[in-house]
Amino acid sequence: MIVAGILFLGNRLLSAIFGGGGAVTQAAAVLTVESEGTGFVQVSIENGEFVRAEDQIKLYPGDRVSTSGNAHATLKFFDDTFVRLDEGTEMAIVTSRRGEENGILALALTSGTLWVTVPADETIPMTRSIETPSMTLNLPTGTETVLTETSVAVFAGDGLGVEVAIEGTDPFFIGEGQAFSLPQGGLASADPYDFRSAIDPTLVRSPFVEESKGRLVASLIATGAGTGAQMPTDGEIVLAVSSPEEGATVTSSTVVVSGTVGANVTAVRIDGYAVPLEPSVRTFSHEVALADEDQVTILIEALGTDGTVAEDVRRTVKRNREPPPAPTITAPVTAGQTYRTGRTRFEISGTAPAGSVGIQVNDYRLQLFQPGDTRWTYLASTDLQNLKFGENRFDVVVINQGGYRSNPATITVILEEGATDQVIDASSDDTSETPDDSTPVEEDEAPPAIDNPPIMPGSLTVHAPTAGISHQETRLSELLIEGNTSTRTDTIWVNDYKLRLYRSGADFWNYIADVELQTMEEGHNTYEIVARDSEGMVLDKLIYTIDYNP
Repeated sequence: MIVAGILFLGNRLLSAIFGGGGAVTQAAAVLTVESEGTGFVQVSIENGEFVRAEDQIKLYPGDRVSTSGNAHATLKFFDDTFVRLDEGTEMAIVTSRRGEENGILALALTSGTLWVTVPADETIPMTRSIETPSMTLNLPTGTETVLTETSVAVFAGDGLGVEVAIEGTDPFFIGEGQAFSLPQGGLASADPYDFRSAIDPTLVRSPFVEESKGRLVASLIATGAGTGAQMPTDGEIVLAVSSPEEGATVTSSTVVVSGTVGANVTAVRIDGYAVPLEPSVRTFSHEVALADEDQVTILIEALGTDGTVAEDVRRTVKRNREPPPAPTITAPVTAGQTYRTGRTRFEISGTAPAGSVGIQVNDYRLQLFQPGDTRWTYLASTDLQNLKFGENRFDVVVINQGGYRSNPATITVILEEGATDQVIDASSDDTSETPDDSTPVEEDEAPPAIDNPPIMPGSLTVHAPTAGISHQETRLSELLIEGNTSTRTDTIWVNDYKLRLYRSGADFWNYIADVELQTMEEGHNTYEIVARDSEGMVLDKLIYTIDYNP
């Protein structure tokens, strides 16, 4: 057994020295064991049985590491790539090869979670990859990432970020501050970019990530690295955060984080997202989306020249999550009342409280309502399919800066053939005629018969959902066609329908193409858009098409 052990170690030593050729070396990784209580770290040498791992042993291609219970492990590779295993994780070293002109590092994650950081500088060109059961990741220089079998979060990464390859799809990139999670059942024919998102701030502040960063810094200090350029001289500011103030209360769902850094700081991260620095004035500013919690802590980090954290600041802000007051309905009746009518088209209108950024009527958010507006209007029409014969309920909700919604203000409309306008008080069965001037009757209009050549050709344009004259191959059942027009425009017509919410003289317009509203159907849809002046003359016209293929 002793002789066999000597031969085994000798073979591994020869492999480390000579590899597969004189100019290539199989490079070792150094394992650091972190175990507490019942947790333990195991290794499998050259795909052998798992045995209890000793601290600071060297591992080579073909070796595996696993953690269980309350245990973690860290691997430091020849190129200064650090990999830390969370508890309940298993990974293998596939390739760890250093040549005179290039190097290759390939790992395989079987299960669990890894934290990986790659140095920003290289002495030789390197190729680094991690394969999971679902995808393969190619890591650029400067990468810091957390990954599982089906997800990846990229805190930092040079260039376009981490390249992800999944069978059946073209490779795609996840950049700094972004995360990707593979949906259950795979991507099929879906666009992988649809499954990108901003990094969850709670992941940045998770114990596993913060402990991993601390382990890296401690390792760099122990080896004499990371102690030079980023260290400030006496009195030098490393990181000063000017906003938000500690304990500030915010009403919006975002907050701007800004401040100043010292001359030796090369980068700033806010909740894991890399923020550009202004070189001349050494300032930074970044808008952060806040979690939907009463109190949110934001982590701001200043990085030194070696990529380690020179200083960090935490700012806690409080969110005002009180819902806004309900809106007021002024026409055709007030909130809580029932309105009986024979009209198939009329406006519902009212006022909004201060601080409103949006108004939603049932499932539709008003497109022309802008933050700061105090009045709102909604067109109810059988043509738009938002009004039907019989009983109709309209719930009107205010949305504030924080994204919170008010209790609804509600009216009920009873549409009956030939009925006269009547208000039915919710507290009684009495009815009364509405004043003649409360809600003017709007008759269906036909476009003017004038069909002159456009007076102002080119003044009518479409810029959304796709600029130009067509939008192809959409799977969405509702789209907003938006465009611009001349300020001489008095009316806009789409397929002979007059846009009711277009205001004379406005230089913008929009129209809802919606399957439920019967303004869009499966296949090829054509929209003739015409702008007319106050005399009914055609200012400009265009044809816009949408191909809807659900």
